[in-house]
Amino acid sequence: MNNNKYQRGKIYSIQAPGIPEVYIGSTTEPTLARRMAGHWTSMAKYRRGTSSYYTSFRILESPDAFIQLIESFPCNSKDNLLAREQHFINITANVVNKQKAFTGLTPEEYHKQYNIQY
Repeated sequence: MNNNKYQRGKIYSIQAPGIPEVYIGSTTEPTLARRMAGHWTSMAKYRRGTSSYYTSFRILESPDAFIQLIESFPCNSKDNLLAREQHFINITANVVNKQKAFTGLTPEEYHKQYNIQY
């Protein structure tokens, strides 16, 4: 059995009807529902003054916010997963993400190093 949690890698978006912005994230959680619960928990902590503000909260303010799988991405490391997340941040319009997910390799270097073709 492979115990590498990155084999469960997923790239996801958080969106809401009527809100043109989108948040892109990645996770190794077994389900997207669990990851979404983590976002709700962070927002509740922020409202209590015990956490920082994250740009995903702009979308989570909507009661109709939802999480959606963009791509299952089994990989071998956090760097691999974050590089793939960054790819989707780079190609998606109206992204609210303010921080880069990954800055270690250019997309071209990443594709070459991991032999990924699109």
